[in-house]
Amino acid sequence: GYVALHVGDVSHKDKKKDGMVFRTRPEANAPNGKRCVLRHKMHKGHLAYVKNLSGVNQVLVTTDMGHRELHVDLDEVILLNGYTLAGSNRGTPEFFQSLRERHLIDEPAPPPRAPTPLPEVYEVDDDEESAWNPTAAPLRETAKWLFHPNVAAVMRSYYIFLIFRHSVTFENGDNDNRSGHTISMGESHEGRGTHVSFQWRGKRGARTQDIDLQYLERVEAVKGKLGVVMRGEHIGKVVEVLKFTNKEEAKVYEKGKDKKEAWIELRENLCKVEARM
Repeated sequence: GYVALHVGDVSHKDKKKDGMVFRTRPEANAPNGKRCVLRHKMHKGHLAYVKNLSGVNQVLVTTDMGHRELHVDLDEVILLNGYTLAGSNRGTPEFFQSLRERHLIDEPAPPPRAPTPLPEVYEVDDDEESAWNPTAAPLRETAKWLFHPNVAAVMRSYYIFLIFRHSVTFENGDNDNRSGHTISMGESHEGRGTHVSFQWRGKRGARTQDIDLQYLERVEAVKGKLGVVMRGEHIGKVVEVLKFTNKEEAKVYEKGKDKKEAWIELRENLCKVEARM
């Protein structure tokens, strides 16, 4: 037999006189006290318990090893049914095999059940890396170009500048309009292409952290400075911006090449970079 493991312990809905009112995700799924496996940096694969939600996009967990308390992103906490608290399906055969080896579940696990749909503040992209891969990580717009092989290679020699978006709030909006640069050498976080090691100056000074790319977008290249081409025929080329020819286009040439080989590039295809020191 097997143990069927579901996310929630309480009813997903409350009845009221004027009809049915659905609870929000955290209350409905009651994650507090749940057993989980972490995907978080140095603690990847470690067992923990969910202690409580901490802010919109994070949760406080207590690790089995050392009983450390950590604040981790919702997508870095996998419940035993294979789903993260952010709603992503991480229930691979290898994941369930590891649970069986640790005696956390019995026999073959049933196919994971999708949790209750998330409310708006927890929404994640529905786009998949591949239509045939049901467990693919959500593909962020910034990730589509940042981890293109030609652009990722640029990170070994250059910092790529990004800025926190308004439309998806990170840390309650405390970092909106704050820009910083990649620290990553071009490797995507855990090989999935959803996070990047990022450094910026917050309210309490310099910070370095793996940031989900749904929160970040490009910083436009500056006239007379360097940029990287994010898409199109010249993707991955580091260029110097000679001038903006109009509101939509710029004249650029590849760094180290002859200015006579300059071409017109869409400004929206250019992101600011600086050489690593």
